[in-house]
Amino acid sequence: MASHLATVAHLSFAEEPEKQSLTPLPSLNNVEECQRADLSRNYGKTFRFHHGECWADVSIDENGKVTSFIPEDEDACRKALRVNCGWID
Repeated sequence: MASHLATVAHLSFAEEPEKQSLTPLPSLNNVEECQRADLSRNYGKTFRFHHGECWADVSIDENGKVTSFIPEDEDACRKALRVNCGWID
């Protein structure tokens, strides 16, 4: 019984698989349209993106190119970007 509990405890703390970036990546223009903000202050950084049901970690290089867009829910983010931000993948 003790070994069974140890196995259950181990499984409950298992790490989630690492989330992947959307491909193709949305452009900065699409991300800015969703945020309705100039994101130049985030160049060279990763920031938390939110629009509707979409939450994602977005990285932008020093030149203003989106280098990573890692959504919590890929379907929700694809829908938000398509419907509200003019992005078509």
